[in-house]
Amino acid sequence: MSISQLNEYEKKELVKNILGNNFHVVGNRFPVFSRMLDGLAYLNDSLTAAELVPTLSRFLSGSISSSVFSAASFMAAVVQPLQNFINLVNVNETGLRMYSYRAVAYTLTAWAFGKPVPSQSARIMVNLGSGDFRATGRERYSKVWEETSRNVLLSLRQVCLAKNISEAHLKVIFKALGNGEPSRLSRHILVGFEGRLNTTVRNIWRSGYSIGYPG
Repeated sequence: MSISQLNEYEKKELVKNILGNNFHVVGNRFPVFSRMLDGLAYLNDSLTAAELVPTLSRFLSGSISSSVFSAASFMAAVVQPLQNFINLVNVNETGLRMYSYRAVAYTLTAWAFGKPVPSQSARIMVNLGSGDFRATGRERYSKVWEETSRNVLLSLRQVCLAKNISEAHLKVIFKALGNGEPSRLSRHILVGFEGRLNTTVRNIWRSGYSIGYPG
């Protein structure tokens, strides 16, 4: 029986068998492991669950959450370990903050799939409009994107070194979490940021899901 045919109980038993005494690290983050195992069926990669489950366990270790991550919000758990390393641009304006979150999603996606990191979200920039005033605004948005992307890439290297994680393994994990589709992975990461937004801003944020990676 392939991993894709396992039910939730069987997947949990598989993770237990692989991690042994370290299974406690999984905690309330099992939906992340479950989603990764499901996603492996979409990849043409030689790495196995026995190799990737310990990597994901080390990646998630040390991050603290009081909530159980659902299938919809599981990516919040995946982004969380990076928070100690990513110095997200400290912006008070909602638009700039949301643009910074989108830069995180696009940068992580490009990194995972070995693609060039987009220098901007072209659709968002078009939506800013034109004119002298808007040109000044576009400069600020461009700077936020550039700084965020740089911080994300640096944080990935730092977290891999700090937790003794293979970047190649972590890339496969991210690809699996997106079922091998860059646009799906990016969308999952965007959804993972919903918990950081209040209700009003969250609705605006969700309306941007129609803009898919790398647009």
